[in-house]
Amino acid sequence: MDRVEASGITIMLSGDNYDLWSESMKSFLIGKKLWRYVTGDFTVPVRPVGTPTTPPTTKEIDDYRVAIDDWDSKNHTILTRIRNTTSRNIQIQLRRMDTAKKAWDYLENRFQATGGMHHYQLLSSLHALKHESGQSIDDFFSTIQSLWDRIDEANIDEEQLRVIQLLMKLGPEYESVRGSLLHRDPLPSLDIAMKEISFEATRFAMLRSPTTDSALAVSSLLINRSSLFFHNNPTFSNPKRILPRFFHLPTQPTSIPPPLLSQLGRFCSLFQRKRYAAAKSLLTSLATSDHPLSTSLVPALEASCRAASISYPTALDMLFRVYADAGLTHPALEAFEILLQRFGRVEDRSCTVYLQALRRSGRIDEAHRFLIRMLDSDAVDVSVYSMAIVVDGLCKNGVLEVARKLVDDMFLRGLAPNVMSYNPMIEIYAKKGDFSSMYQVLKVMDERGVEANVPTYTILVDAFAEIGDANKAEKVFEEMSAKGLLGDIYLYTSLIDANCRAGNIQRAFALFDQCCEKGLEPNDHTYGALINGLCKHGQVLAAEMMMHEMQSKGIDMNQVVFNTMIDGYCRKGMIDKALTLKAIMEKKGIQLDVYTYNTLACGLCKSNNIREAKDLLHVMVQQGIVPNTVTCTTLIDILCKEGDMVEANRLFREMVNKGGKLDVAVKYFAEMKQRNVQANVVTYTALISGLSKEGKSDEAFKLYDEMVKAGIRPDDSVYSSLVSSLHNTKEMRALSHGEVTHGC
Repeated sequence: MDRVEASGITIMLSGDNYDLWSESMKSFLIGKKLWRYVTGDFTVPVRPVGTPTTPPTTKEIDDYRVAIDDWDSKNHTILTRIRNTTSRNIQIQLRRMDTAKKAWDYLENRFQATGGMHHYQLLSSLHALKHESGQSIDDFFSTIQSLWDRIDEANIDEEQLRVIQLLMKLGPEYESVRGSLLHRDPLPSLDIAMKEISFEATRFAMLRSPTTDSALAVSSLLINRSSLFFHNNPTFSNPKRILPRFFHLPTQPTSIPPPLLSQLGRFCSLFQRKRYAAAKSLLTSLATSDHPLSTSLVPALEASCRAASISYPTALDMLFRVYADAGLTHPALEAFEILLQRFGRVEDRSCTVYLQALRRSGRIDEAHRFLIRMLDSDAVDVSVYSMAIVVDGLCKNGVLEVARKLVDDMFLRGLAPNVMSYNPMIEIYAKKGDFSSMYQVLKVMDERGVEANVPTYTILVDAFAEIGDANKAEKVFEEMSAKGLLGDIYLYTSLIDANCRAGNIQRAFALFDQCCEKGLEPNDHTYGALINGLCKHGQVLAAEMMMHEMQSKGIDMNQVVFNTMIDGYCRKGMIDKALTLKAIMEKKGIQLDVYTYNTLACGLCKSNNIREAKDLLHVMVQQGIVPNTVTCTTLIDILCKEGDMVEANRLFREMVNKGGKLDVAVKYFAEMKQRNVQANVVTYTALISGLSKEGKSDEAFKLYDEMVKAGIRPDDSVYSSLVSSLHNTKEMRALSHGEVTHGC
């Protein structure tokens, strides 16, 4: 209650008290001058874009930033007020709402009853209201007074009142006809209501006739004789599910709670008026609520559809998609089974949504089995999109051979997969560096008449960029252009990256200009590729200009771009600028990762800010970021510069021992050089000692020469290790045992 009172609202929305809550909340928001954000009168400020020749001015960009900050603040203030005055299950339903208007509209559609059902709920509430033990008379009177006021406002005429009172007194077996009558607008007359209720009573009498008993006997006989078959066949574990429709056992209508009945009636009304998007939204809110029947809506949905005379199979298909979209795969599968068994047809788009849900939840094996079932069934037309979802999932899970077999099987069935099923295989083979298999898939595509598309060529360009082969990347681009395909910004970004990695900065900028001329908007990845290329080749000032251009166009810098610029500044010894960028990252709420800390620590070491570097690494550990090999090698460098050779030697040996192999130490040494961390006497001594023990004297002496050339003075242990390396070589061991024979 404290949370509710703190927000200025004393009513907690639970669902059935929406009218009271909305009146109170609206009054509160008007008083705070926030209501027009809810109505949509105050919309999100639009980012200035300028023209192709005139970019937006600095003032326009600054004004936009002030406006968007203010709008975000007001919008989230309202969202917080709404969430803090709703029950927990409603808060869960609002978690994806990012604007106050969306949240308000959702609650209004979800809980605001209208017409006969609204009147029914008011009178039912009044009828059920009782003075509770311990409740003060004032509180009780306030509650009943509120209901009287709302009933007066509803302006219920005498005949409507009699219809509602009649429906209130009917038993639970009349739930379907009650719902049907209450959801009509306007409410039917008393005569019409009585005719429909009488018809329902006649139907119940027929269900209890001897004819029905005979049908029950026949059904029972069929079930008993088939029990052995059903027992041995798990697919048909419930024999009643596959009986012909006229043998379905009659069941008494299940009592549906009034709030659920009200919402399903509203769903049927939206469905009848072909407002399918709103109907689906309402069904989604029911399926994802914490209502006990939320994951078993099928019986209630059928009763509501039949009462409203709308297509139950179509509504059930929508429920199938709703469950799948919400990740509720088990109730989704139940809906699919009913569609298949009772109606013999399921929409492919619904199956596609279900496959996507399985893939999102990491159950790609189930998705694979479901697709095979779709392929083996005549009830579903399998689309290339369904195939592509499963193939992509199998590839991402690393089972490429299974994916290839599935594509081949589909091709043999005459269901020719399109390029979307081949691209995932090409991508994974490319990332693994298995170019032979990648070319095999491309050859199969060509033989089957499947044309490569722009994403295919983007994958190929990425693959060649990764191995530093800009020439092959350019040839792929030329082949694509010769086919008349227009590259998108992602392909151009990949090609720019390939040329930057190869040092072809001029060509990278030519491609950048080319994509701008074609009307393609560079994104943060495009600028990131150029900035990375410039920094890696020492052109930090040019990279800085690109960074400013990027920001002037309203493109926010991401973590990768910040890290790239910090690395560029550190390489040039511009440590103050690097630290300034770190501060900007923290202010923007961008996470500093191990790469950021390592880069800055290395930069501080190179500029002899040893204490600051060590403190920075300690902060990193305190932030819960796990150190890597670069962190350890940087710390070794810091310890050596502080003169703590014992601790430096211990840390390096600990790193090697953790890896368990000399190769690991060599790898660390190479990584240190790559990160421009200066090797010291500890590093060289430890490596020479390790190589000597392994009998690798040539490599040990090579490191010794490198050590001397670097101006590092070897100590006695280095000379001792070098001498022992000669005795550990295979030739020396053979000489010592007299095993070497000399030719003539």
